[in-house]
Amino acid sequence: MELHEVDYKIPNGKLIRLKAEVDDNKIKKISITGDFFLHPEEKIFELEKSLINILLSKESLQPIVNKVLADATMVGISSDEFVNALLKLQ
Repeated sequence: MELHEVDYKIPNGKLIRLKAEVDDNKIKKISITGDFFLHPEEKIFELEKSLINILLSKESLQPIVNKVLADATMVGISSDEFVNALLKLQ
């Protein structure tokens, strides 16, 4: 299992910081922080749980991120940017 840390700066936007354990190109454990705003805040924990054992590919990540964040209010970030940041864990 490998520990990956990624700081992903959105152009003209916010920062997403990821710390994840990855094994066989799947997320085994993840922490998502940064200077973005997400409401309700609990959605970030729901997203972290939903990403466990998910393959690090756009096809696998995009539907999960879209579903979890569909009814969330995001400031300075989008679900697409979350996926772009997650793909940097490879």
